[in-house]
Amino acid sequence: MKTIKNKLNSQSGVSILFAMLLFLVATVVSLVIIVAATSSVKREVSFKESNQKNIELDSLALVLIDSIDNKSFTFTSDGSKFICNENPPEVFDKALSVISTGIMNNVITQTYNLVFESELLSNIKCTYTFESSGDKYIVRFELDNGNKLYVYFDVVKDEVTENKLTWRYSYSSNKKV
Repeated sequence: MKTIKNKLNSQSGVSILFAMLLFLVATVVSLVIIVAATSSVKREVSFKESNQKNIELDSLALVLIDSIDNKSFTFTSDGSKFICNENPPEVFDKALSVISTGIMNNVITQTYNLVFESELLSNIKCTYTFESSGDKYIVRFELDNGNKLYVYFDVVKDEVTENKLTWRYSYSSNKKV
């Protein structure tokens, strides 16, 4: 006890340096703990946001599949081009009608962009591309809300009349194939 009292009363300055060194070590340890905790919180928030976006895309993909799978459009020809017989009232069905008409008339340069909006969802952009693959067409919907999901459909002409297109769900992927 006497040596500690002598050290505290010492005028050599070693005690203050030792105290400052301990203070510096405590500060660095505290800083490391705070940075690690902050990083962990940011990672968790980012993970939750990413999961929410993926759930939104999966939900919209299920709606697309339920709405499109086995849907058919019939066409009449005026000699130079095909005209869709259906005049669908809903925006999404109109988009399908436009895509189907483009396929029937072999006009692959058409594009159709949709934005799905809801109070419960973030805005999801939907674009499509289609390409010929033998006797069928492959239509790829790209759903984008920051994350991306691709939903593929096969569009097949009726073998008997060739004036009817039927949409069939093929697969979904989060990678562009």
